[in-house]
Amino acid sequence: MNFTHLFLFGELVDPQRRVELLGRSHLYIEPCRANGYCAVNGTPYPVLMVDSGRFVDGFMTIIHEDELDILEEHVTTGYLKRAIILDNGKEAWAIVEKYGIYGCEHP
Repeated sequence: MNFTHLFLFGELVDPQRRVELLGRSHLYIEPCRANGYCAVNGTPYPVLMVDSGRFVDGFMTIIHEDELDILEEHVTTGYLKRAIILDNGKEAWAIVEKYGIYGCEHP
């Protein structure tokens, strides 16, 4: 079995939403931050957009690669899976807005 890190924020922080998507809510989570990104408004799924002066607080988790595939199926073609480096120094997958057509949330 292959496991990987995933950066969680937005709706995936909600255990009930994780049950709906992954069939389980209990995940190991570690608070962390994605520097150089902002959270995108107006999308059906929580995604990041590159923004050098911003950051997004969230959690890193460990999931099976099959679960990552399930999450990828949930998002549309306007997004891509990208490996990012978190403030804890670990690499994690995140879903990133592909075209820059949406705006970021303002703190």
